[in-house]
This record gives sequence, structure tokens and C-alpha cells, in this order.
Amino acid sequence: MDGSKSCAALIFLFCLNWILSLSSVCKEGEDPLVVLNMYNNKVFADGKEIATSTALSFYQQIFEIRAFCIPSKTRLIAVTNVLDQHQGAYLFGSLREKLVTNQEWRCVKNTSDGNWYQVKYNDGKWPQAHVDPAPAAMPNISQNARSITSSPAPSKKYYCRAWIGKRPSMHEFFTSSAYATKVGDKRRLNFHLIRSFLVRSIFECVTRCLDYDECVSMNFGNSAHGHDKLRRCELNGRNEEINADNIVINNEFDYYRILKP
Repeated sequence: MDGSKSCAALIFLFCLNWILSLSSVCKEGEDPLVVLNMYNNKVFADGKEIATSTALSFYQQIFEIRAFCIPSKTRLIAVTNVLDQHQGAYLFGSLREKLVTNQEWRCVKNTSDGNWYQVKYNDGKWPQAHVDPAPAAMPNISQNARSITSSPAPSKKYYCRAWIGKRPSMHEFFTSSAYATKVGDKRRLNFHLIRSFLVRSIFECVTRCLDYDECVSMNFGNSAHGHDKLRRCELNGRNEEINADNIVINNEFDYYRILKP
């Protein structure tokens, strides 16, 4: 490597470390998801797009490095590349040590389903990501991360999904939620209500809870009311692990606790 190329490489690594260190701007309750890929990414956390306008960017030739602030409660990450002019699209990245790009990800080259990034989307038929065995070997990205693609053959596009922690079972996908567990039938947690909504399902109630950092449990109405068949969803700022004495018998509710990642 000649002197100019060596100098450029050192400058690149210095700037990369400096820019990725800015991921500390993430608020309390958020984790930085560091992604390096050839093209602009669109990132979804639990079915909600993370605004790219808040991402930190640095370009070196055709590479792009971004640090997205992801809510710490996030269970599902979905990523797609916005630009698709070139063959060989790939990415690698990590969410601290909670999630790295590896064969646990599932990727496809194309999908016609507009809900592919949603939590309730069943990706059971998606193939595992094609993994480059070589380590990522990039600053601020876990050495356990691998470059992943949607297929062994070059592709202009990828749609990829990964669960943080345990992947939900098929039963969880279709019956309740991958994010919460029922702790008590005909039970309600008293004195810790932070919000109350009318919803159509426990999944919608859990989704509302995940919108609030302070929400850790829910009282979910076990009977529907009105012509819309809506149920009461009460979000709690505490759970039974801390306030066991506040769990009471109540025939109108079932009690759920948010699962920890």
C-alpha cells in the first residue's frame, strides 16, 4: 500500500471511530444500532421506522456507516436497502452485544407483502441469511458480526429481519404476543396506571405499552364492549415483581407482564 492510500485508510478509521462514538447521543432507554452497508438503509424497530434523519452518517467510497437509536425494549429489527442500483447488496452491524448480523437473521431478495417489517408478520418461510464466514473486522462493530446477504448469488436488494433474544414460537405469532406473557387470569394490578385505551386485541395493547418507556405491565379487559368489540387496555408503570401486594382479583381483567429482551 503506498503512502497516500495508507494515510487515507488511517483517516477513514479515525473518522469512523469518531462518528460512531457519537452514538452516545442516544437517550436513556435507547441503544445504538451500528450498521455498515453499501447503500442507504431503512431500519424498523418493532414495526416502526427509525427516522434516517436522526442517523449519523459517514461515506467512504461506496460504504455507509450509520448509528440508529433503537428503544432498549426492542425485540424485532427489520432492515432493507433503499438504493438498489448495484449487484451484491449486503450489510453487517450490531446492537452492542444483544444482536449481531449472523445466520439467525432471515433475508429475502424480494417481497410483495407490505407488512414484512411488522412484528406480527410470519417470517417462518424466509430462508436464513447467507453469511460470509469472515469476521466484520470493523471498529465499533462486534467481532461476532458477519456480513450477511439475501442469497449466495449477487442481489440488488435485501429485506432482513432478526429477533433480539428468543424467536417467538408459531403459537406466539398467532395467538398472543411475542412481547408479553399472561401472569394472572382475572387479576388486575392496582395503583400504577399510566395510560388507558380501548383496543381490539392483546397484541394492540402490548404495542401501546411498548410506546412508553415506563410501561412494564398491562391490565387487559377479558370481555369486549360495544359494537366495535373493543377491550380496555390499562398500562402500568410497575409490575407484580415489585408490587405483589397490589395484584388483586378482578373478574373484568387479565394481567400481563412485558417480557424482558
